[in-house]
Amino acid sequence: MDRRGGGCHRAGSRPEALAQRDDLTRVVLASLQAAAERPLEVPTEVDALLKVLPGELRAAAEEELTEAHRAALLQDVRAIVLDALATRTGGAP
Repeated sequence: MDRRGGGCHRAGSRPEALAQRDDLTRVVLASLQAAAERPLEVPTEVDALLKVLPGELRAAAEEELTEAHRAALLQDVRAIVLDALATRTGGAP
């Protein structure tokens, strides 16, 4: 996973600016914020996919999905989502 500091580097793509754009964007940003407050849960579908991986790959992936890596995982997801939201409109709210 990408650990470069996670964060959106596009001009005008700050979460505050994006949140002004539309209701769906506000909901997505609120969900990202709330995710940090909930217990880390691996969806059933992801768990099923992990079970078909070879042992070494499965162990590495499962390690990434532990509480010890929670902050980095959430940071990566947040960076990906914010980048996608900014890209959708060129970063302008």
